[in-house]
Amino acid sequence: MITLEVCLDNIESVRTVAASGGIDRLELCAALALGGLSPSPALVRYAAQETGMGLHAMIRPRPGDFCFDDADVAAMVDEVGYYADLGAHGVVIGVLDDSFRVNALATEKLCKAAKARDLEVTFHRAVDFARDYDAAVETLIDLGVDRILTSGQADTALKGTEGISRIMQRHGDRISIMAGSGVSPDNAAWIVEQTGVRDLHFSASGKRNRFSGTRLSLGGSSSDLEYQVTDKGKLEKIKALFGR
Repeated sequence: MITLEVCLDNIESVRTVAASGGIDRLELCAALALGGLSPSPALVRYAAQETGMGLHAMIRPRPGDFCFDDADVAAMVDEVGYYADLGAHGVVIGVLDDSFRVNALATEKLCKAAKARDLEVTFHRAVDFARDYDAAVETLIDLGVDRILTSGQADTALKGTEGISRIMQRHGDRISIMAGSGVSPDNAAWIVEQTGVRDLHFSASGKRNRFSGTRLSLGGSSSDLEYQVTDKGKLEKIKALFGR
């Protein structure tokens, strides 16, 4: 059976997924358009109260690279505890050093904090930036990470099926490999077939702007009234591919 995880960053999307049913896990974040940042406490609390799904909170204090300093890591460790108290079942982390290797010391601290609260740990697509992909996966296995989210070191999971498949064959019996990035109703089944993964990560989202005629900018490069939201139609199509 394929585990389906939806990433989202707002209450409207939580309601859409909860009403649809058939989803195993939510990745809760903020600023999905930036690759995901740490979610607001209110979003985690709402999802915990209103859904019966697994809830994994992103732990990422800022956008950009994944090379966090000691103060950042200390704050990330604190966030693990906050999200556990709010009802999360897992956390999603990703810390590299300046040579684009897994930051083993920081990752160990985050894993220990999570395991002390009985939380699962997913290492996100920071792994796709690692200069030695296999060595990064081995390090994460040694550190006790439960799951790796990867696109096979390509821009999308569809382009990276060969890399994902190779990691699955080499390491899939010791750690869960989850394919993600650009997963859609048109390619989800193909990605699973080609890689052998049993976990699939996607947003099934679209852009919404209820006031597209308004001509006012708050300084952004795109419409400031536009936001990303789970698209029920896309969600249902992906679920149907896997008998949900």
